[in-house]
Amino acid sequence: MIEQLKALVELQGVDTRLDELDRLQGDLPDEIADLEDTIAQLETRLERCRTENVQAEVERRQLELDIKTAEELIQRYEQQQLHVRNSREYDALSKEIEEQKQRIIDARTRIEELTGRTLRNMEIIEEAEQKLQELRLQLEAKRRELEAVLAETEQEYAFLQGQRELALQRVEPRLRQAYERIRRGVRNGRAIVPVRRGACDGCYNAVPPQRQLEIRQHNRIVICEHCGRILIDEAFYEEHARNLIRAQ
Repeated sequence: MIEQLKALVELQGVDTRLDELDRLQGDLPDEIADLEDTIAQLETRLERCRTENVQAEVERRQLELDIKTAEELIQRYEQQQLHVRNSREYDALSKEIEEQKQRIIDARTRIEELTGRTLRNMEIIEEAEQKLQELRLQLEAKRRELEAVLAETEQEYAFLQGQRELALQRVEPRLRQAYERIRRGVRNGRAIVPVRRGACDGCYNAVPPQRQLEIRQHNRIVICEHCGRILIDEAFYEEHARNLIRAQ
């Protein structure tokens, strides 16, 4: 059991230092992810506006052709009216002329709608492109900042990951599972804590003298009845925590 307790203390020491290294990154990873999401959304919006403008231009050109065709038909029908033989033919041509005039009106109305939409999209595109430029600069700066932090801690991080694997291999599977479960459930990730001045160093509640005696015997796992952390004798904890520091 002593070897298991040593491995647990070392594992906790490694994880505590890894947590500290992660905190050195601060909110940078989240900020980078948020910037990347915002940039992706803006790029999607830009692509949609550009596609709409292309489609609007194609439709506008077709409408202009329709207007030209309608105007030519009107001229033809008006010429035909000069040579009709009866009022019935004249009225029929007049109806065709009115239909073509309405066709022209509808086409011009649609062209105005397309022009308005295109102008609005152009404003959106201009604003989005400017915003994208600013966000990309921010993203690049955040990435450089994070890279600098990672570069400073890369060697120590790699060492600690190796030490963590070694410590995990020495811990029995059931204790490893218990450790990981407790670690996930506590705020600061400290599943293994010493007893200092008669109190749990995790929740600061008093540990009864009889339980302190059991902890100092190192022959079984003792759990804090208040926070559920594994309790370790302070001298034992400090000794093996220092061993880890010396190994670095």
